[in-house]
Amino acid sequence: MDIEIKVENIKNPPEKVRLMYEAVSQLLKGKQELTSIKVQDITAKAGIGKGTAYEYFSSKEEIIANALMYEYAVKISHLVESAFAEKEFKSRCYKVMDWLLENKEYNMMFKYLFRMNAGIPTKPPIEKLEECEPGNFGYEAYHYVCDIIDKFMEDGFNQGVFTETDKGKRCLAILTAMVQYATLLVSQVGGHYKLRSDEDMRDMIYTNMIKVLN
Repeated sequence: MDIEIKVENIKNPPEKVRLMYEAVSQLLKGKQELTSIKVQDITAKAGIGKGTAYEYFSSKEEIIANALMYEYAVKISHLVESAFAEKEFKSRCYKVMDWLLENKEYNMMFKYLFRMNAGIPTKPPIEKLEECEPGNFGYEAYHYVCDIIDKFMEDGFNQGVFTETDKGKRCLAILTAMVQYATLLVSQVGGHYKLRSDEDMRDMIYTNMIKVLN
């Protein structure tokens, strides 16, 4: 199933689209199973007619995918703002890990997009995002994230935290570290291998990343 993510519906959604996004969020927070949500549920919660949904979207799956992507974009914006408010590189990294912890359940929600057979985005494939044309959601998202990571890591280099100059290696290091942290958050590791605290886990992730970059 091809699902279209429209840039304008993420950056500045029309009022009725925004209401549908809020409705999806409320339904999910009410513990309703994502796969059981119907278009009528969304429009009823949003206070608009069912036919209105199809003026903007082609399917229920498209509404939900766009709604999740919109809310995620808002969360990412808040993360970037709070992280860059920190002056020290280490504090910024820990702020990102704070965000991953606080949004653990929401981050897990994205697996449902793929359960709905939703390749996000499916045109073009995810590995071709950097080749998308300007204005395409994949292009905008890819370059936005790359710009943030480059600025984030350049500041770390300028602060003398690490010596690595290759942008690709820097990007891989920070992404690998945060994926490792997110994985540990949802894993059920315990017993002999259980870390003493979340702080120990963060210190381990951060220390290993800095070793790779030096």
